[in-house]
Amino acid sequence: MPRPHRVLVVDDTDDSRQLAAFVLDRAGFAVTEAATGTEALRLASTTDVDVIVLDVHLPDIDGFEVCRRLKAEPAARSIPILFLSATYTDLQARARGRRLR
Repeated sequence: MPRPHRVLVVDDTDDSRQLAAFVLDRAGFAVTEAATGTEALRLASTTDVDVIVLDVHLPDIDGFEVCRRLKAEPAARSIPILFLSATYTDLQARARGRRLR
């Protein structure tokens, strides 16, 4: 039996993070959760992750900077990142996210 895809869900809002983790877990994914950008960077470098679901608004490092740092690391560069945000919804933020991925 193949291993489930591993997803890192990063969101500082407990309810949002837990809901995303619940839905992904029910769909058969192995889910790891992080509440800060610092925690996300640590987990992405120490955990076998297939994809990252990343909130842009985080308490310590914004998701754009987390993405930039991950893409600078050879071991994490190829991990696909899906940005989520209820705050950064304008065209400029969307373009910034696309450039980083």
